[in-house]
Amino acid sequence: FLASLIKSHIVPVPPEPSVSMSPIIERGDVFLVNKSIYRKSRPQKGDIIVFDYPYDTKKAFVKRVIAQENDSVEIKSGKVYINDMLDPEQSIAKNTYLNDGQFGGINQKIKIPDGHYYVLGDNSGHSKDSRHWGFVAERNIIGKVYKIIYPFNRSGPLNSN
Repeated sequence: FLASLIKSHIVPVPPEPSVSMSPIIERGDVFLVNKSIYRKSRPQKGDIIVFDYPYDTKKAFVKRVIAQENDSVEIKSGKVYINDMLDPEQSIAKNTYLNDGQFGGINQKIKIPDGHYYVLGDNSGHSKDSRHWGFVAERNIIGKVYKIIYPFNRSGPLNSN
């Protein structure tokens, strides 16, 4: 039973160490990932996910879901607009996102293709994300981060909202 539980919740490839999700996830944090959650549902805006990096699937990245298939995304004055509306999702609205990259420039509206997601790091000044390399295919999503287990002073359920 324990081996089954570990296999369903522990990411086999550790995510690349980064400050891109700071302060919600800091470099060196160890966290649990629910790898079965998206078998019955789809990622939602605001979810923090682990996925295979599009250019090297041996690497796992952690980012926040900003938009899903058929949405349009535009970053204006640090805020995210989904389908021409300011995104009210609290976990997204509280962050400032910088215009950058091939898929996140100023006055650039991006349409998300079928079966894909647009993801950003909360610490966007230090994040390589969908603004730079495009979209995450649903098939490359490993799971949803839900709990930090180490360091102990930061352990507990992840408040992604």
